Amino acid sequence: MVSKKLFFLLFTFLILFFFPVYSQKLVLKNITSSNGLPSNVCYDIIQDKEGYIWIASENGVSRFDGKDFKNYTTQNGLADNEIFKIVEDKKGRIWFLSYNGQLSYYYKGFIHHSGNTPFLKKLSFTYFVKEAYPDSKGNIWFSSKEEGIKVLLPDNRIKIYSDKKDTFDAVNVFVQKNDTIIAVAQNHTLIFTSSALLKKEIATYFYSRSYRKPDLFKFNEQKNLIEGNNFTIKVPSEKVLCYLKDSKEHSWIGTGNGLYHINNGESQQYLAGTIITSLIEDAEGNVWISTLGKGIYMAPSLPFFELRDEQDRLLPPIISLYTDGEIIYAGTDHGSFYIINRKSNSIKEIQIEKGKIYNRVKKFVKDDKGIIWIGCDLGLYKYSGTITKTISDIAVKDLSFNNGKLLVASNVGLFRIDHEIKKLYDYRTTEAAYIGNTLYIGTLGGLKIYSDHSDTLKFSGNILQGKRVTAITNIARFPAIATYGHGLFILHKDSIIQITESKGLNGDIISELHTDEKKNIWLLTNRGLNYLDIRNFNIISYSGSEGLLPIQLSSFCLKQDTVYVSSQRGISYFIPSQASVSEDRPKAFITSLEVNNEPYIFGKKIVLDWDQNNITFGFSGISISSLGDMTYQYMLEGIDKSWLNAVNNEVFYSGLKPGKYTFKVRTISKHGKISKQTAEQTFTIKAHFTDSAWFLSLIIFLAIVVLFLLIYIWFINYKRIQKRKLRALQLEQSALRNQMNPHFLFNTLNSIQQFVIKEDKRKANKYLVLFANLIRKYLDHSRELYITLGEEIESLDMYLQLENLRMKNQVEIDFLKPDQSFNGSYIPAMFVQPLVENAFKHALFPLINEGHKATLSIKIIPKDDNYIVFSVKDNGTGFSPEYKNKEGSTALKNIMERIEILNKVHSVNAKIEFNSFTESSGSEVIITLPILNKSVHVN
Repeated sequence: MVSKKLFFLLFTFLILFFFPVYSQKLVLKNITSSNGLPSNVCYDIIQDKEGYIWIASENGVSRFDGKDFKNYTTQNGLADNEIFKIVEDKKGRIWFLSYNGQLSYYYKGFIHHSGNTPFLKKLSFTYFVKEAYPDSKGNIWFSSKEEGIKVLLPDNRIKIYSDKKDTFDAVNVFVQKNDTIIAVAQNHTLIFTSSALLKKEIATYFYSRSYRKPDLFKFNEQKNLIEGNNFTIKVPSEKVLCYLKDSKEHSWIGTGNGLYHINNGESQQYLAGTIITSLIEDAEGNVWISTLGKGIYMAPSLPFFELRDEQDRLLPPIISLYTDGEIIYAGTDHGSFYIINRKSNSIKEIQIEKGKIYNRVKKFVKDDKGIIWIGCDLGLYKYSGTITKTISDIAVKDLSFNNGKLLVASNVGLFRIDHEIKKLYDYRTTEAAYIGNTLYIGTLGGLKIYSDHSDTLKFSGNILQGKRVTAITNIARFPAIATYGHGLFILHKDSIIQITESKGLNGDIISELHTDEKKNIWLLTNRGLNYLDIRNFNIISYSGSEGLLPIQLSSFCLKQDTVYVSSQRGISYFIPSQASVSEDRPKAFITSLEVNNEPYIFGKKIVLDWDQNNITFGFSGISISSLGDMTYQYMLEGIDKSWLNAVNNEVFYSGLKPGKYTFKVRTISKHGKISKQTAEQTFTIKAHFTDSAWFLSLIIFLAIVVLFLLIYIWFINYKRIQKRKLRALQLEQSALRNQMNPHFLFNTLNSIQQFVIKEDKRKANKYLVLFANLIRKYLDHSRELYITLGEEIESLDMYLQLENLRMKNQVEIDFLKPDQSFNGSYIPAMFVQPLVENAFKHALFPLINEGHKATLSIKIIPKDDNYIVFSVKDNGTGFSPEYKNKEGSTALKNIMERIEILNKVHSVNAKIEFNSFTESSGSEVIITLPILNKSVHVN
């Protein structure tokens, strides 16, 4: 019997010696004055209806939104800097109970005190306000140490309870049950009903300030029991100062010697030697603890734990983790690893090689025979109770076991171990994995893909070139590839999906990659841990910046629903499913408005002048569990078409046009929850009077009038200019008439004189009448720019007869006239006669003098009903170059200049053409003139 006892004691000794017992402790986030608190001496914490956390301290109060602190002191309106208690009433006023007995409250951005709110003078005490309690009827009960109870009624009247027996002094707790107010004083309990006041013997109560389940609990000091409805819990023998029962049925006890956390009957102490002043649970399930001297602490709704040894010390730095059932393997950077048994809470350290401490243990994997393979800086080892070195002189980068084959990625290449060791790849390898029959090899410069059939590798491709591959895993037969600096790549069929910081990762440098039981992805980056839901690609990040995990994580592993992480602080773990299931969503607030860089009161409908168009909105959000790791999206309806991501807590719009706008902002928590309601502010920018409808109508009317006047003036000027041009043409035509060849006149009169001398009175009379009619015609048409075609033909007939008379009728004249229906059409005057005159002068007269036959053909042919074509053809010697170049005939120069003016004034296509057939066969002049609808007169 003695030998059995000795054996048992020896076995226990060996177990304790080789397998020391370890413990686990909850991680509390500490927030102090270095983070923004006004002081580390904190008396009280509450959460208001908007979600802000308020902290009372010896140096004022602080409002916390999960990221930033807003501090208030007497300079901001507080009645005193030392605030002991904070209470929110039904109206949303935040009351501050001070050491000097004066009261103040915060409401809609302003602090009210006795100096600006008259009823507060009557409500204040002379010393130390202990408690305040708003009841369901809108009354607020205040207690003091020595001045009884004051009740602030909804109409701001004050009701006072006080006597000389100290009956109403030193009330520590108020609570309401139905219509009854229970006031717990130092030596007794008061019960206020609508009809009576009852006094009972002393009983100590604690008000559990859980946002979801507030309740009143009785404290039995003699038995150290806290009692409630169907609830009793044993508390430590310390001086109990506050109590909280949270929504998970955990008990939190604040004492003068630290904090106690009781779960399922197991009690654990935290913050030993620290005075705990208040406890609350917020709407998201986080527990807040205020202390005297150490600031405040938060126990998150998702608890984080640290593994500690039997002396409550953190484990040494861990750089790699691997889990196998209840066993966790943890590698160190000094040539050893730990075997941690979660079932027996035991831990054992094993040295890889004696005397070789510079041998980092970086990777573990278990094969199908139960052997643990260990990758280190100095080679590959296997462990099955003892350590055996398998491959020397390689630095292992990664290990993976698939299809009965162990892959070893190293600095000298890739090895495969099954029944033998075979080198598959000769260059540095960072990662390798089989997915089906495809082998993926990660390198410093990309991912190489091989097909593996019958022990033969066939190269299939090289992707992600230039990117360092750090991890490979299998997601439903699709490879997920982690990289150093480029995020995560998922090879999905024929496409590649890239996930980076822009998609929600907290870092693009990924060092480790695992999948959980639901095939969702967990990634370790340079900034923390990430959970990626593969169904919708939602990402939840867990980073050291929150103060719950170490800043720099080195490795992690998954065991069912538990996540283990390693760092310089040893090993921590958390269970994501234990996160408090809260319907509470983050809130968004518009906190400031500036118009043209000046503060502006907001909240109601805002109407701004046209020049008040530079708008700055400040905003914030509340997601306490996010601890500042939240984002904002905003939109200005009327400008923005979709939600925009905010860079910071402020957005500026410059030069907004008149119109109606609505600014919206929403908050997104670190867990992807979007605020249920957006914060909105509608405002209108009035148009300048110059943009008003009446002003625009006036401008349009005036513009029409001015336009009409301009058109009228232009028309008048245009008519003047046209008349001037026409007058110029008329004067030019008159000049041409006046320039009629004197030889023609002299020779014609001389020819008529010959008839007189020969006493051929009949011919003399005939030609004299013809000459007189021609002169009269020229005089009649001298003021006309346009004459009828009939008048032109008649004048030409007269002229031809007189010219031929001078030539003694030796010219054969062929005059082709158009149909008489065209005789009424108007054409420009004095264009054809000069051409006929030139034909007589330069072509026909020389022929007759030389005794040759002289012929002249004149044709008048209508063209397209819009033009008349005149052809003057002779059988003279043809045109000289000077004649064609307008240098040999003044009349021809005038005709061509008049054609240019005619075309400009009437937008027609009058023209003149010259045809020389041969030097002996004569020449032809063709002039095309427009047919006009009416005669034009110039006055």
